[in-house]
Amino acid sequence: MAVYRKDDVLSMDDRQKLLKIARQFVESTVRHQLDPMLVDTTQRLRTLKHGVFVSIYTGAQLKGCRGVIESNLPLYSEVARVARSAATDIRFSHILLDHLQLAGAVVEVEVVSNLEKTTTPLDFQIGAHGIAIRTPKKVGVFLPDAIAKQGWTQEQALDECCKRKLDLDKGAWQTDVTVFKFTTIKFAEN
Repeated sequence: MAVYRKDDVLSMDDRQKLLKIARQFVESTVRHQLDPMLVDTTQRLRTLKHGVFVSIYTGAQLKGCRGVIESNLPLYSEVARVARSAATDIRFSHILLDHLQLAGAVVEVEVVSNLEKTTTPLDFQIGAHGIAIRTPKKVGVFLPDAIAKQGWTQEQALDECCKRKLDLDKGAWQTDVTVFKFTTIKFAEN
């Protein structure tokens, strides 16, 4: 199973700091302000390196979601970078988040474990794992909740990832690609 190393587990304080960073960068982006100073980080958040996704919700509506599956940047820097990108994501609502919606928006951070190559393409559990399908030129990703919410089988998740994320034919996951699984630690503002 894709796991975090023991020293990668995030404390509640780490999670609150990452949420604060994500919120600050979402707000500064929407308000067209300069990026905030990142002074409230710990040594730990400056050394951990993981993929991360930031999502923004207004009510039950997803307004933006951006992230990376792997990163060479410190976790706090990557959170800031993808939060800025999530604030300008128009794929879900076709209308950018505006400053009037900020107060009611909820920011969610999802930290990605190290990727683990599957022994077979079907070597992942719905609801527990996300998938990353790698071709020589691109990577297609579905987070664990995205697969579970759709109610897909493993085969359907792989087919949809190939089709939607990689522009490949359904069934392409059976040849010439590498399938990885991963878990996430997800936390959001209250």
